[in-house]
Amino acid sequence: MDISLVICTRNRAAKLTRALQKLEATTIASEGVELVLVDSASSDSTQTVIAEFSARAGFTVRRCHVDAPGLGRARNEGLKQASGELIAFTDDDCFLDEGYFRELKRGFDPQEAQYGAGEVLLANPSDTAGASKRIPQRATIAPLKLLPAGAIQGANMFIHRSVLARVGGFNKAMGAGTPFPCEDIEFATRCSLAGFTGVLLPNVRIYHDHGRAQGSDEAAETLRGYDAGRGAYYASLLQRGASGAFPLWSSSTL
Repeated sequence: MDISLVICTRNRAAKLTRALQKLEATTIASEGVELVLVDSASSDSTQTVIAEFSARAGFTVRRCHVDAPGLGRARNEGLKQASGELIAFTDDDCFLDEGYFRELKRGFDPQEAQYGAGEVLLANPSDTAGASKRIPQRATIAPLKLLPAGAIQGANMFIHRSVLARVGGFNKAMGAGTPFPCEDIEFATRCSLAGFTGVLLPNVRIYHDHGRAQGSDEAAETLRGYDAGRGAYYASLLQRGASGAFPLWSSSTL
C-alpha cells in the first residue's frame, strides 16, 4: 500500500527544520513513502527550508504552496498533490516514531477501516497535555457515529483515498490560521456519517513538540482557541441536523 505523508506548515521554519531532520531517521525511504510539504502562505524562510530539504532528500518530496492561511485549505492542497493510496497527516512540530510507517502498514486494512488516527504523545513532559492523545488499545469507530471533539487529531491522522469521492476535502474555513481549529474532527465525522469505519492504532505514534509549558499564557491562549474550535465543530453538526451533538457538546463544555 502506497503512503503519502502530508505536512502543512506556516511561518515556523525552525520547527519545520527540526521535524524534517527527525523524519530522515524514520523508515520513510525504505518504506517507499512520499512526502508532501505544503507551505501555507509563510512569510519567513519556510520556502528555503523546504527547497533545501527537497534537494538532499533520498525519497520523493512534493512541494506546494497556498496563498492564504488556514490549515483546512492547506490540507486540501496536500490531498490534491498526494499520490498514495493512504494519506497520512502530521504537523510541523511533530516527530514520527521510528517505526511509524511499518506500524501503519501493519495496522491499517482498508477492507476494515478507511480513516483513523494514532497516538499523539508529548515530546516534552513539561508541556501542557491538551495537544496529546493516548490510545490504550486498538479500537474501531463504527460508521454513522458522531465523534466527540478530540477523538481524531490532525497531528496523527490518516485517510484512505476511497473516502474522498464521497466526503470531499477539509473545510477550508476551519483549522489553525482561522478562528476555528477543528478541521480534523469535522472531516473525520463526515467520514463516519458517510458510512466509513475508523480505526485507532496505539502503535502508530508521533511525539508533539508544541513547546507550550503548563500554566503558560501561550497554553491558555491555545486552549481558548480549542474551545472556539470545539464550539464551531458542534455547531456545524447541529447545522446538519445532527441533534446528537447537544449531549456531546454539553459533556465536553460543562
